[in-house]
Amino acid sequence: MSIYRQNCPSCGRQLELPGDAMGKVAKCPACEATFRIGETAALPPSTPTPPSPPSVAANNPFSQPISADPASAGPAAAASSAAANQPGVTNPYHPATEMPPPVAKIGELEIVQRPIEDIFSPTMSIFGARWAPLILSSLIVFLAMGLLTGIPFIVLMVIADGGNDFTAAILMLFFMPIAIFLGAYVTVGLARVALAVARNESEPLSQLIPPLNLVFRFLGGGLLMVLAVAVVVAAFAAIAALLAAITQNETVAVGVVGIGMLILFLVSMAAQWLLWPWVFVVSDGKASAIGSIRAAFQIVMNNKVTSLLIVVISVGLSMLGNLLCYVGLIVTQPLTLLMFAVGYLVLTNQPISNPKAIPTSYPTPPSTPTF
Repeated sequence: MSIYRQNCPSCGRQLELPGDAMGKVAKCPACEATFRIGETAALPPSTPTPPSPPSVAANNPFSQPISADPASAGPAAAASSAAANQPGVTNPYHPATEMPPPVAKIGELEIVQRPIEDIFSPTMSIFGARWAPLILSSLIVFLAMGLLTGIPFIVLMVIADGGNDFTAAILMLFFMPIAIFLGAYVTVGLARVALAVARNESEPLSQLIPPLNLVFRFLGGGLLMVLAVAVVVAAFAAIAALLAAITQNETVAVGVVGIGMLILFLVSMAAQWLLWPWVFVVSDGKASAIGSIRAAFQIVMNNKVTSLLIVVISVGLSMLGNLLCYVGLIVTQPLTLLMFAVGYLVLTNQPISNPKAIPTSYPTPPSTPTF
């Protein structure tokens, strides 16, 4: 019988095998590995190999890079993309409200279009939560102006009643610029207090002392408006005088003056509608004297109905305060001022602090405890 020698494929030991056993399965006595005689590779073990455990990376959605294609990003991404495209399905991590895109930009201001509900409702919420500085600042200004302007005016009246009309007139010429400056000073101060309350800034009463550059900016814009009104009045006065000289009839001149007064009244009402944000643009320091007038006009032109409703509501609040024996003005005037401030901030895409608004920011996660 012939002998066939072959090395074990597993341990390399030389084995002597019968020559007629070619192709049969043999087992190495040293390492107990099984192999087929005549082949150099060992056979796999007879016991079944358990399946490999699933890959952790395959089941981890964060192990795959984010793909712009929902189909290549996997079924989860495709499902989420489909849900996002369905109407009525919202992202719970997206803010509940979005700021509208600006329709115009004037200097630092971005003008947006908003309905009256976005102004009146926050105004009432803010006033209900932070009414104290508004009313207190109005009372402070009322008392201060009464002392600084009321007493000098009474003194001038006494001098005039005493027969010193010329002296009283000279003193009045010196007193009027001071009174105008004080009026501009407190107007800017009250507007800045209302803006601070709308933004929920700390110590809003400190805004009663505004920067002087804003006061002079306010005076410059007011002077331009006064000059415009003076030009209109002078034009109608000249027309009335010319017609009276031509017709030799004073009735015609009186009629022209009456028409001019009516037009002046309508112009003043239109100016109240078109320029109501002007005081707050100046007081907020967002534009120059002329730029503030232009910015106020653009705000109203892009929110005509909203601005008209703001003016109508302010007139209604003023009438309500007057009907309550003027005592109601203690509440209605600060409320009106706050509504103007909130309207200016909302229509220029600036944030306000509404105490009843649902917060959109995420809560701060708790810190890791230390042991």
